[in-house]
Amino acid sequence: MSHATAESSSVETGTVYEIGFDIERLVPCPENHIEKIACVGRIEKKDFLVSILEQTDGSNYNPLDIRAKIVFNGDDTYFMNRQGIVRHGSNYYLADKDRFLMGLTITACPNKKGILTPVIDKRRGVKKERDTRVWRQV
Repeated sequence: MSHATAESSSVETGTVYEIGFDIERLVPCPENHIEKIACVGRIEKKDFLVSILEQTDGSNYNPLDIRAKIVFNGDDTYFMNRQGIVRHGSNYYLADKDRFLMGLTITACPNKKGILTPVIDKRRGVKKERDTRVWRQV
């Protein structure tokens, strides 16, 4: 991953699936499960890349404790676990979780019935469009 891409003139926005870093989960959340239970939002790639602090060896990466999945261009995928370790392919990075969350805008979260419902963006005071996709309860 090159930090030089953050200086690109076009704004690239990614889709984020996020379940929160501060909650203690009783059931593990593996990489292939997060989209089924997470809130959905967006982040600009430059804001995401600024949250990456350094490359690491990945020894502290727990693939069963995923808290965020970030997808750019449909297939450029990053996974972040509770400790802020990010996996991108076979590379691992340490992220500043607070900086990541500052750049993140959550637009919808699943309700108790698993239906994705809009969230008011408090920074902009705008209610987002309702997405009526039904999320599977797991």
